[in-house]
Amino acid sequence: MQALPFHGTHLKAVSAVKISPVAPSSTQSPYPTVASASADKLVKIWRPHATDTPACTTLTGHTAGINDVTWSTDGRFLCSASDDKTLRLWDVHTAQSLVAFGNKTKGHSNFVFCAAFNPASNLVVSGSFDEHVKVSEAEREARVRSESARSTLLAKRERAINDAHANQ
Repeated sequence: MQALPFHGTHLKAVSAVKISPVAPSSTQSPYPTVASASADKLVKIWRPHATDTPACTTLTGHTAGINDVTWSTDGRFLCSASDDKTLRLWDVHTAQSLVAFGNKTKGHSNFVFCAAFNPASNLVVSGSFDEHVKVSEAEREARVRSESARSTLLAKRERAINDAHANQ
């Protein structure tokens, strides 16, 4: 394995690294843009091909470690999932947090472990230690659907038992 022409560090364990779905604008570099998440509460965007922007941009705003980071399909946005019970939507070009999804009434009630954009990048799905999968609109804080993983499984089992009794 060949080492990349750049390297960098976080201050604590790195929990996720993701390659941008969009090729770098510089056609002279074979190296992609990479996002990393860490227990140090930071998301970093690594641009080894950059000549007119910093090779590393640090995104700050979470108050606890970050478990996951995901790119929008067009590479313009990142979403991070954190132990602070929130998701953050980031503008990659301005390094600004656009939205913090999560509070006691709409967000997760425990650590957020993972997140993913849908193909159109207008929805973000997140999973949490609170046993919930939530789907949120990416442009603003609005919960579309929330289901408890445990409740869903129990409801399916109960329907199957009721159906079996009805067919006897």
